[in-house]
Amino acid sequence: MSQLLADLVTHPSHWHVTANARALPRATTLPHRARYCVVGLGIAGASLAYELVQRGIPPEHVVVLDGARTAFGASGRNGGFVLSFPGEDLLDWHARFGDAGTVELVKLNIRNRKLVRDFVEAHGLWHQAGGSYFAAWDEAEAVEVRRCHELLERLGFGGYELLDTLPGPSPAYHATVFQRGDIGIHPVDYAAALIRAAGVRVVEDCTVATDGFTVSGDGVAVRTSQGDIECETLLLATNAYTGFFFNALSPTFPVTVARNQVILARVEGETTNRLWGDALYYTRWGFDYWRQFPDGTILLGGGRNHDIEGETTAELANNPKVLAYLEGEVMQRLSGGRRVEILRRWQGIMGFSPDHLPMTGWLPGAEGRVLFAGGFSGYGLGLHRVLVEAAMRLVLHRESAGVFGVERLKAPKHGE
Repeated sequence: MSQLLADLVTHPSHWHVTANARALPRATTLPHRARYCVVGLGIAGASLAYELVQRGIPPEHVVVLDGARTAFGASGRNGGFVLSFPGEDLLDWHARFGDAGTVELVKLNIRNRKLVRDFVEAHGLWHQAGGSYFAAWDEAEAVEVRRCHELLERLGFGGYELLDTLPGPSPAYHATVFQRGDIGIHPVDYAAALIRAAGVRVVEDCTVATDGFTVSGDGVAVRTSQGDIECETLLLATNAYTGFFFNALSPTFPVTVARNQVILARVEGETTNRLWGDALYYTRWGFDYWRQFPDGTILLGGGRNHDIEGETTAELANNPKVLAYLEGEVMQRLSGGRRVEILRRWQGIMGFSPDHLPMTGWLPGAEGRVLFAGGFSGYGLGLHRVLVEAAMRLVLHRESAGVFGVERLKAPKHGE
């Protein structure tokens, strides 16, 4: 067992503990050759494999490698939110891309949600369909929330309802944007279902060194902990760890690593989700989020803004400062002041792009051979399927990745 896998096993998330083990992909031996080799078995890697097959690539031509197991990275360590509204990031989109670019991104966000929802419904995957509430923590944030709603309306997007406060046991929140169509999924079961639907070969506990590949005119030779494999195209779906691959060839490429704390808790006397229902909730500029499951337990995550410096790390560990905030102030709000039992704590490692939008493109010095898709910036479930569609345009047709292309980072902001 690799050290990475050992670390992840000792910090299991709620999703790993409750995953449908019988439905998880079964690991096979590493082949000597593959046409497409995907590194990373999270939601991005599983989606890449799925989309390759959907576009006519035979499953036997695709292999997926992972240094751990299905969705053991950030994909299986989040809240499972599939949102169509990114909170105040909407204002950042508008500042950078203007009206036209914001309309495109919102439409892509909504398309991503539809793709995920259609898939989980078609495959009978458990999910919660109570919509989402983006709530202002205080009146200062409420001003920004109202600006977001005004922008959505001005750009012609209906279906986003502005409320004065947040429904539920805590009246302490202010202006709220409600979106009826958003859903909460089980991200590990979702990633596993994508791989099952693709029918491709999976090799787990198979680590690729950051300098473990050699590019030639014929393809890519990849050195792994289980042997060597040659492929025509290597696709890196390693999110937070993508920067390590970039740094092997281009040390200036910016991918910031950040940790996120998550807990599972039970409020005394609660055995159903009557407090918060089937909806998803996020607040404080998106730093805090929670949902309640049918058995009454509450998943709560975030708080990273209480120790940005301490959470800028790839180390899986509890952060006492952040946990004290989540388990104290926030859980008191969510529980109505009742006693709370903490059932589980875990962490996830995220990868942030400079402008907090995911990106895809060719690795510098390996154009046409090594592609990356990552930098999800804590919003992977919100845009992963449409990012992969952009990656498919690059890989299969050598077309532009559009707004998700890495070259956008060199472009001037809207109005400059």
